[in-house]
Amino acid sequence: MTARPERAGCEHCGLPLTRSGRRFCCSGCYVAAHLLSRGDGDAQDGPRRTSDRLLARLVLSAFLSMGVMVFSLSLYGLEGRVDSEAGEALQGLTRLGALALSLPVLFLLGVPLVDAVVAMRRWLSADVLILAGTGAAWCVSLWNTFTDGPTVYYETATMVLVLVTLGRWLEVRARERARDRLTSLVADRSPDATVVDAAGERSVAVDDVRVGERVRVRPGEEVPVDGVVLEGRSFLDASSLTGEETPAAAAAGDRVLSGARVLDGSLLVRADSVRGARVRDEIERLLSEALTARPALVRTADRAARVFLPAVLLLAVGAAAWRGWRLGPEQGLLTGLSVVLIACPCALGLATPLAFWVALGEAWRRGVLVRGGDVLERLARARHAFLDKTGTLTTGGLELVGVDVPAGGAPLDASAVLRLAAALEQGSEHPIGRAVRAAWRARGGGDLPAVEEFRAVPGVGVEGTVDGRPLRLGRAGDDAAAGADRRRAGRRAGP
Repeated sequence: MTARPERAGCEHCGLPLTRSGRRFCCSGCYVAAHLLSRGDGDAQDGPRRTSDRLLARLVLSAFLSMGVMVFSLSLYGLEGRVDSEAGEALQGLTRLGALALSLPVLFLLGVPLVDAVVAMRRWLSADVLILAGTGAAWCVSLWNTFTDGPTVYYETATMVLVLVTLGRWLEVRARERARDRLTSLVADRSPDATVVDAAGERSVAVDDVRVGERVRVRPGEEVPVDGVVLEGRSFLDASSLTGEETPAAAAAGDRVLSGARVLDGSLLVRADSVRGARVRDEIERLLSEALTARPALVRTADRAARVFLPAVLLLAVGAAAWRGWRLGPEQGLLTGLSVVLIACPCALGLATPLAFWVALGEAWRRGVLVRGGDVLERLARARHAFLDKTGTLTTGGLELVGVDVPAGGAPLDASAVLRLAAALEQGSEHPIGRAVRAAWRARGGGDLPAVEEFRAVPGVGVEGTVDGRPLRLGRAGDDAAAGADRRRAGRRAGP
């Protein structure tokens, strides 16, 4: 079997890269890594620390931008009233105050965005259009500040940068959360496996298990391979793979999947598929593709931005030339500036990918494994939903809904039967046992009697003595399996 080659990942968030030669998957990750390299912390702090630094810069810039906005509102109030030297001096000081507060915002938020565009060569992108708009607004404002021009636009330049950076931060955080959820879904919680051979049992790394080897899995451990049970009997919790909360019984001859947790008993499994070829590895591959692939709507937005930028720049130049020829160069420049600012594609370049990442992460948090963004887009047009198993409808926990006492059975009512069942399940951590105990407590039950000679029968149920009465709790039809387990236990104990 040939191992699948490792794909390079983003240096910030770790997601696979779709294009060779790149170090980052998006400009947002580049900005976050850029801020980390300029910080005073350890580079090993991780993406979450860099997101916090980006948020700190964003909050500070937003505070400064609010100050710029206050100065701008003051300037609007002075329009048409500057008819004295005092009024002109006040207007000049107000403009200088807005200029002073806008400079740190340009440094904190504008420089990383410019660096990202240059480093990733995104010359025809929404980022360039955003930078063109903010740069034009600030340069015209600077010119009007020192030439007593009519209007300044410092608040426009700073607030656009704040809003764009806010979108970048939200997108990076959504990517990090989606990556964390992917890691928690497919991570091997048991890094080692117990291999059984002629020399006995030995512990090896999961990566070192080979096809055909026998692996021992004990209660509480996860099955590290896909294979067939050779010996033993147990209940398996495979909810992480199948969505079914109810444990499934596994015995000799049954196929088990990696990631299923053994609840009781011990299994000897022959490995048919090992690391890289297991079902859970296929799930990881599909989910990684979901993180890597960009949905059709996002790709459309990117293509539109590449065409949109030259068109907007040509339109701005044409509008500036036309208005400048008719009303003067200053009015022409302001007209071109207005075209660039209004065309700033915040919704096209930020809202679309942001909505995709948030929806993808939220779906995973709720237990829905989405293969890609195209699935979400097709889901919006769906009119019917077909569910293939009850596990897709459950809330992730079992609940006792009723106790039926068959006619002609033991002279016990439902409350007495529930009391004995809850008592017998006191020593069991099986999900059904927890549901029985929870139902007894919810109905106001008192203290439970002690259980003697308690024994868990792997893959069958539990048995013991309650109030001097031998009892067994399990699935109907498992009497033969329980009897066989008792006979084997007796043979192992000897005379």
